[in-house]
Amino acid sequence: MKNGKKALSVLLSIIMVLGVCAVGFTASAENVPMQIDSYAKLKEFAELVNNGQTVLNAVLTADIVCKNDPGDTSYLTDWTPIGNGENEYTGTFDGMGYTVTGLSTSVLEPVDYVGLFGTTGSEGQVKNVILEDCFITGQGYAGGIVAFNNGAVLNSSVTGAVSASGDYGGGIAGYNSGTITNCHVAGTVTVTGKNTGGIAGYNCGTITYSYNEAVISSDKYYTGGIAGENGGTITDCYNTGAVSTASDVAGGIVGINGRSGSTGTVSKCYNIGNVSTSSGSTRGGIAGSNS
Repeated sequence: MKNGKKALSVLLSIIMVLGVCAVGFTASAENVPMQIDSYAKLKEFAELVNNGQTVLNAVLTADIVCKNDPGDTSYLTDWTPIGNGENEYTGTFDGMGYTVTGLSTSVLEPVDYVGLFGTTGSEGQVKNVILEDCFITGQGYAGGIVAFNNGAVLNSSVTGAVSASGDYGGGIAGYNSGTITNCHVAGTVTVTGKNTGGIAGYNCGTITYSYNEAVISSDKYYTGGIAGENGGTITDCYNTGAVSTASDVAGGIVGINGRSGSTGTVSKCYNIGNVSTSSGSTRGGIAGSNS
């Protein structure tokens, strides 16, 4: 009888352990999205990702204003982008069509890789995000949605100011090697260095069904309404914003299409924005230069 009770006790213990393991595995596999309804929670999510939890999913559940208190007269300038070189974001972030207003980075200590996201990995997906009245400023690699995109940015828009004191600045992405689809930019994109674009500063990925109406300006070459430099594919896009450079090589869609052995493709695109260069040369309605 004692042996029977002992065997039953061991069996129940095993079942309990297996049950706990099963529950833990199921919760991990589901990766239930973190619900974000405030600027504080958005910052908390960024901290989790930047500390290594790169696969976390998230959804916005309310409009977000980047202030400590709704009565504050100015936005906070303490934003740290989601994802970095050591921890590329590889989850799914769904803005659900809610608006993030006033996302701003510090102008006192500008750094590389600034945006709502710093870097996204090939598995990363950012969608349905609306940034309004943003002020994204950094050194190199500045983008409204993501500084360096290896993943997918879908159905998103940026209104405000994006600027870089170095190279690679774009309204959606500073550098795009992934996909950007159905995105829109308004406001200004200003870059002191090279590779400036309304959607992406440099594109070696794919940009489709997107348009720019922001004013695009740079001090150096490779400036375009959609991409400053294109070594990838751009299709079904258009630009209405003014494009200008204090140097040369500027175009309504791309500054330069294909370079250094790369092949760029631009199709089914149009531009009605004014394109100007300091010298008046090396500019075009679609491409400033097509190598």
